[in-house]
Amino acid sequence: MKFRKKPVEVDAFRFGCDVVPEWFGNAVNSGSVDIHPCVLNKKESFAIIATLEGAHRANFGDYIIRGVKGELYPCKPDIFAMTYDSNIEEDEFIEDAERRKDTSMICPFCGGEVSILICDEEGNIHDSSYEEDPWSGIAYAIRHDIVQMNGNCPIATDVGEMIGGYIYKSRENAIKSWNMRNGT
Repeated sequence: MKFRKKPVEVDAFRFGCDVVPEWFGNAVNSGSVDIHPCVLNKKESFAIIATLEGAHRANFGDYIIRGVKGELYPCKPDIFAMTYDSNIEEDEFIEDAERRKDTSMICPFCGGEVSILICDEEGNIHDSSYEEDPWSGIAYAIRHDIVQMNGNCPIATDVGEMIGGYIYKSRENAIKSWNMRNGT
């Protein structure tokens, strides 16, 4: 006998390639997914996912799927392409990707939020009111607090510190730099 899969919608993303969805970040924080990042070569990073059938490995570029009951499992790209179709129109997908490049600051390792800090040209961090009267020049930096991710992210920094100590002349330059690190 032959069987055909029922048409169901699932959520999915490509590990290491796409913006990490919130549900995956939650799975990392809960401990059901263990990330093994390689900061020297992102393509060597992998994730171990606790599935109903035991632990499974997702390599860089594999799809991670959230099934109809919320279960997570990895899928190789060729199998994914044979099994699933996108339910979004191409124009919507392109428009969404462009929007995310400007607004989404998501860590590719843990799914946590990354933010832009306002600082002066010497790197002293200020609140948003400093933009109105930047008496010592204005600059921007990237922040990703380790406390937010319970210490599980290899690139997160201590509370209030900036990633890598880089200072950018504009908010747009900081976002562009992050997107280049993130591969988006």
